[in-house]
Amino acid sequence: MVTLKILPAYDGDCLIINFGQDDNKRNILIDGGRGATYSYLKKAIIAIDTKKEFIDLLVVTHIDRDHIQGIITLFKDNEINKATIKKVWFNSGKKLLRFFGENDEDAENREIIINNSPEVSINQGISFESLLETYSLYDDTIIYSPMMIPLEGARLTILSPDIECLSKLNSAWQIEQMGDEVNVSRTSNQEYDQTLRELLENDFVEDASIPNGSSIAFLFEYCDQKVLFLGDSFPSVIEKELRDLGYSVENKLRVNAIKISHHASKYNTSSSLLEMIECENFIISTNGMKHGHPNKECLSRIISTRNFSRLFFNYNISDSIFLDIDKNQFSFECVYIGDNKFVFGGITIVSRTCC
Repeated sequence: MVTLKILPAYDGDCLIINFGQDDNKRNILIDGGRGATYSYLKKAIIAIDTKKEFIDLLVVTHIDRDHIQGIITLFKDNEINKATIKKVWFNSGKKLLRFFGENDEDAENREIIINNSPEVSINQGISFESLLETYSLYDDTIIYSPMMIPLEGARLTILSPDIECLSKLNSAWQIEQMGDEVNVSRTSNQEYDQTLRELLENDFVEDASIPNGSSIAFLFEYCDQKVLFLGDSFPSVIEKELRDLGYSVENKLRVNAIKISHHASKYNTSSSLLEMIECENFIISTNGMKHGHPNKECLSRIISTRNFSRLFFNYNISDSIFLDIDKNQFSFECVYIGDNKFVFGGITIVSRTCC
């Protein structure tokens, strides 16, 4: 059995994968959401520690504040036993310098970049790097596709970032002040007044944010369960890795659930990617308060590329998204997780009942 805990992370991500046998449970923590998310995350970590379990892997997908702030708060909290955390994946600035051939002296003296964006935080990343060193959780491993990594009976296949995306992040990390072309994700209105069919007429335009492109995304496999955790990744990168693994429209990847990329931004989920995957359960992590996420255009692609889809929300926002005509023309279900548990195909999804 696999339990996915989709914590209320405001406009960000904070997820826990719990898997294994009853007497040998394992946990993977993915991101920490905003700083305010930490009230939920702290309860979950205390519960893990109380049961004498561990966070066997902490994945910090990338350096955006809506993913890393809660994790920094965790490491600054003296009430939390840091020995609960066994391993961390984080593609830090120092690691990137060494990976791309810079010397150790450059890495040690790497400048803390002053960043003027409220959404992307290179300096948050460097602060977190220092905290990892404090608790002896820093190593030089860079996580990138197409690694396949075993973990306590599970397997994680890395689908993003690729080397090109990491190289761009490395270059961005070294410049003193990032320009708009580097650090600004596209924003838009949510388009909730338009029908799903109308939105399907729009051409797909892919995200160009360098931090999002560096996001760690992976396929999690345990026994017969498979889940895609897409972070804020680019669909073109995920498509390429799936093709390299032998998947296609004719030979689809079958998964139990997908954590949709970038809070269901219309720039991070393409129809061509969706057509390579057989899945009816989609997880959307956002409170709907920033950047127009979830974009209804993204949801239109999900719903239109399958006979039935089930959309899981960790905030009660779906009633404002869909029109009556949408519900009449397409087969889909919206589920607010809230305090409930939902079980399907060996997967349990929870949110606030996380402890």
